[in-house]
Amino acid sequence: MTIFEFRIYLGMDVEHLSRVLRTKTEEEGVGLIMNLWVRIDDRLIHGQVVTGWGNHLRLDVLILANDRIRGDAWERSLYENGFCPDMRTEVLSIEETAAALMGGHSKGKNVMVLVESPRDALRLLEEGLRLDKINLGGIHYRPGKREILPYLFLNPADIQELAKIKALGVKLECCDVPTGKKVDLCKLIKFD
Repeated sequence: MTIFEFRIYLGMDVEHLSRVLRTKTEEEGVGLIMNLWVRIDDRLIHGQVVTGWGNHLRLDVLILANDRIRGDAWERSLYENGFCPDMRTEVLSIEETAAALMGGHSKGKNVMVLVESPRDALRLLEEGLRLDKINLGGIHYRPGKREILPYLFLNPADIQELAKIKALGVKLECCDVPTGKKVDLCKLIKFD
């Protein structure tokens, strides 16, 4: 049986990419899995993610974890084929994403997982994925949301879900672009 230990290093400089995920098995020692970043961005795949983060982190694989898009063949095809010629793009459900990553998906690759909301990030954790850090990169204005940062607007439900993520020991780091200032969300919001 395999026990997975995940360490997420989000938004770090390229020289820190040597930090990797490792897996332990009962039969053998520790082996390399991948570099993994998880980002919440309600725009999902767009130019800033592909060119900004993709180039900065030298991504090999971009996973869009979204149940709705996974279930729509036309939209899934658009995302998988239309944005990232230099990296493999996959659209998986939240459950498929967690299972794939815990199963050693993209071994030895630099991978970013994009989710649309704090709820989707929490669901990855509820499926068993263990993360050290999540990047909050773009949750934009909608009625009922208040501005935390110019690129981060949250409503009470978002804050409750982020509090649950924090309670699981995951650092919540805000940064919209790779060269931007990294801000600890816990310094901006008081979680109960």
